[in-house]
Amino acid sequence: MNRPRVFPAILFLCLGLLAGCALFQSHPETQARRYDLGPAADIPPFARPWRVSVRADEGLEDTGMRYRLLYADPAEIRVYAHSRWADMPAGVLRQALESRLHEPVETVETHCSLHLELLRFEQEFRNPGDSRGALVVRAALRHGGTLVDERLMTHTAVAPTPDAAGGVLALARAVDQLAAALRAWRAGQAVCRGTYP
Repeated sequence: MNRPRVFPAILFLCLGLLAGCALFQSHPETQARRYDLGPAADIPPFARPWRVSVRADEGLEDTGMRYRLLYADPAEIRVYAHSRWADMPAGVLRQALESRLHEPVETVETHCSLHLELLRFEQEFRNPGDSRGALVVRAALRHGGTLVDERLMTHTAVAPTPDAAGGVLALARAVDQLAAALRAWRAGQAVCRGTYP
């Protein structure tokens, strides 16, 4: 008499379930680490934020974290496989600047608006253990519809570690430099200080 082969059938069923789980695992991109430039700084309760707009150059319209190997092929743009920005680079930069660019409400209100075009936002490796964050923007100050001044601004900062997390810290420092440069630049424009004749 043939006995039912229960154990092999159960084993086959379990193997099938395991294979199904493996097939429907989350795509690696959904498991990527997400970064911004850190928590927003505390803004004083009686502060007036700057009017800032940021748009990105073509090629910076996704959340990929870009880097270059200057020692191998400096013209090739690479993207980290398991690390991404929490927003597109223009959004990440705008959020970071919003917490850095403000002024006391008792100061004369400026009628200048700041417009930034983000050209580079990436990590550069000069060798496998040495990298820096590179930030390049084209900045324009406008008074109403009139262009007051325009300039290209480039800032770099050394990354503490040769990885995506180190690149994020380096770019955060480069944004600090950019914010300081923007303050000094706008302060030098009489029309933006409200003292224009």
